[in-house]
Amino acid sequence: MTTARPQRRIWAGQIRAFRATAPVRAGRRGAALASRVTPAVVALLIAASPASAIVQTGGPTYSPGGGWSCTVMSGAGAEKQAGGANLSCSGTAGAFTNLYLGIKRDTTVPFGIKMNSSGGSEPTGNEMFIWSADGATTIRYTGQSSITGYGPLVDTRVTLTFSGTGAVVSDATTQALTSLNIRGLAGPNTAQGVRSLWRIGSAVSGLTVNVLIEASDAGSGVWSPADVYLGIGSTHRKGTGTDVTQSHVDLAFYTSSCGDSQVDGTEQCDLGGSNGAATSCCLANCTFRGGGNVCRSAAGACDLVENCTGSANCPADAKVASGTVCRSGFRREILSQDSLRFCRPRLQLHSLLQPARSPRLVQALTIALPKVLPIYLN
Repeated sequence: MTTARPQRRIWAGQIRAFRATAPVRAGRRGAALASRVTPAVVALLIAASPASAIVQTGGPTYSPGGGWSCTVMSGAGAEKQAGGANLSCSGTAGAFTNLYLGIKRDTTVPFGIKMNSSGGSEPTGNEMFIWSADGATTIRYTGQSSITGYGPLVDTRVTLTFSGTGAVVSDATTQALTSLNIRGLAGPNTAQGVRSLWRIGSAVSGLTVNVLIEASDAGSGVWSPADVYLGIGSTHRKGTGTDVTQSHVDLAFYTSSCGDSQVDGTEQCDLGGSNGAATSCCLANCTFRGGGNVCRSAAGACDLVENCTGSANCPADAKVASGTVCRSGFRREILSQDSLRFCRPRLQLHSLLQPARSPRLVQALTIALPKVLPIYLN
C-alpha cells in the first residue's frame, strides 16, 4: 500500500486493491493524497511442518491462480492510523503445494516510509525498511527518517500480522529475494532482502493481513501509529514544514506446485513430467504409489525386476547375486569363451579351478584361462 499523507491533517481517501491508484483532492487547505495498496504473495511451501528447504517456482504475483487474490478492506492511509489497514485474501484451499504471502521482491516502489517527503520524493537510504524480527504470526521491518523542523530522528517500523493457520518461514531462498527497492544489510539489492514469508496452511481458504506503520522518537521505544505520532493541526504536529509522508508496502504471493520436480511441503515425491506414469513410483498427486507395482522390468538373465516400495521412488537397478551362473555348459576338456557365462563380469580365478582335482589340470587351467576368458578374470 502506498500513501502520501499531509503532515498537518489526516485525510480519508478511497482505496483500491493491488496497485490501483486513486488520487483524492483534499479541502482548500490540504494537499493531494494518493493511495495505492498492492497486496501479493510469495510462492513457494508447508503442512504441519515446513520442508527442509523453501522452494519457490511461481511468483511474486498478485494473482497466483486457484482463485487466490486479496482485497483491501480499509480506507486510504489506514496503515498509519490506529489499528492499521486490513487485507482480506481468499482462494481455493490446497490449490498449491505451498502458498506464501509477503513483501513483493520485484516491487517497483521503495519499500519504506519518508516522513519529510516533498514534491513526491520517495524513501531512500535508511528510510527504506529492512527486516528486523519474526514472531509466531508477524514479520517486522524497521527504518529511520526525519521531520523538517523537528530535532530527533524518527524510528519507523511496519508490522505484518497474519491470521489463520500457517507459519512464518525463512531460509537462504527467501533471504535471496532482493531488489533495488528493498534494503538489505549492505543497502538495496542485498541480502537479507524480503527475508521471511507467511506460509498459508494447506487447508486455509481465507485469511486477513494487518499492515501497521508506526513511528517513534529515535531510541525511545515508545511507538505510535505514524499519523498519531505525526499529530494533526498546525499547533499539534511535529516539525514546522509542509512536508508529507510517503510510504509503500507491496505484498505478493509466491507458490510451488506438484509437478515442478521439487519435493517440498506436503509432497512425498515429485518427478515432474513422470508423475503418474505407469512405471513411476510417484503418483500424479505427488504421493508414493503402493508397494509391489513394477517400476523397472528385468533387462536380462542377470537383471532383477524392481518394484515400488510404497515409501520411496523406484529402487536402484539391481543385479542377481555375484557368481550366479546364467548359462551353463562348462566342460573340463573344452575351454572356450562361450563355455561359461557368469552374471558378474569379473570372477576370482580360484572359483573356476575348484572343479579341477588334478594338479596337472589346475596348472593347465591356470595358464589357459587368462588367455581364453580374459574378460571374466581379475
